[in-house]
Amino acid sequence: MTLDEQSATLIAAIDLRFPKLGTEVTDATEARRILAEKPAVPAPAPEVHRVDEQHVPGPDGAPPVRVRIYRPGPDTADRPAIVFFHGGGFVICSLDTHDAICRELAVGVDAVVINVDYRLAPETRWPGAAQDCYAATAWVAENAAELGIDPARIVVAGDSAGGNLAAVVTLLARDLCGPELAGQLLVYPMLDTDFDTESYRRNGLGYNVTVDHLRWYWQQYLGDHDGTDPAAAPLLAPDLRDLPPAYIVTAEYCPLRTENEQYAARLTAAGVPATLVGYPGVAHGFFTLGHLLDTGRRAVVETTTALREMLHG
Repeated sequence: MTLDEQSATLIAAIDLRFPKLGTEVTDATEARRILAEKPAVPAPAPEVHRVDEQHVPGPDGAPPVRVRIYRPGPDTADRPAIVFFHGGGFVICSLDTHDAICRELAVGVDAVVINVDYRLAPETRWPGAAQDCYAATAWVAENAAELGIDPARIVVAGDSAGGNLAAVVTLLARDLCGPELAGQLLVYPMLDTDFDTESYRRNGLGYNVTVDHLRWYWQQYLGDHDGTDPAAAPLLAPDLRDLPPAYIVTAEYCPLRTENEQYAARLTAAGVPATLVGYPGVAHGFFTLGHLLDTGRRAVVETTTALREMLHG
């Protein structure tokens, strides 16, 4: 189908405020300044029982990692947990830009959500963000009793670059013998540095996030690294066996759609339960724009329902 009317209108509006990364704007500090001067309309933030912030131990030799913890109701001994990594190409966005979606997940899934403030590129190159996210996930598992979390029901989740980090954390958790994870939610994740896929060719320009944006994001994150390590590009992992079940959300007009479909197919071939849910007529970013897009609202409801069934079923 064609791009839906709501998405077309929203993309035109975003294009007026979003910096042309990789072409006219190549400095990360400048990109952040432009975005701060023209903030997006904030999404309504659902009420949760309590929100706390604290710093948890970072990876060896690195600073502590700030996390924001959302509790959907009074403390219990055994709620599931979602460790969430925000998108933004490893360069932009923050705990605040993804506050509303974390609240949505907490309420919709009835889970404790831990939003992770990992270090951004280019100030911290790969593998800094991945190491921060793994350290935060390990801390959640190690402190499950204190947090009121069931250690057998911990899911990692993220959108775009955050989806990359969630996928990487599952690989690290498998290869480093823990923590055990119950699932992974990957929302249009960045999984590879191949810019010549079918969806890049079809959707690389004019649909919110462009090939220039994505190429620049990867350059900021990887620096001189060639991006072939699976801890940078999970699609390149030679073995995807023994990973937790995956729920992967894609958008028809997203440049990353092909690699998302390929990852789902490879997980399935490796014996990992993988649910791929594609949404027609929308572009990259739609999932966190449910207050502006009907399809975004539907995707969040359907995703939280699926996670609730996975974690409470």
